[in-house]
Amino acid sequence: MATDTLVDAQGLLRSGRWAIAASAFERLKDSTDATAAFEGLGQALWWLDDGDGCLAARERAYRGY
Repeated sequence: MATDTLVDAQGLLRSGRWAIAASAFERLKDSTDATAAFEGLGQALWWLDDGDGCLAARERAYRGY
């Protein structure tokens, strides 16, 4: 499933498709709403038990907000 928007990636996250969501957020990091993409990436990585990646993404989102 290709995701083109932040809404699509957030839907993947809500449905528990964390690996696919993480990939989608990775692709969206360079978009105009990068802060929300980093926040979503952090959430997905938390569920995937990637503590270092989660923390890095959440710190980036925090700086963006």
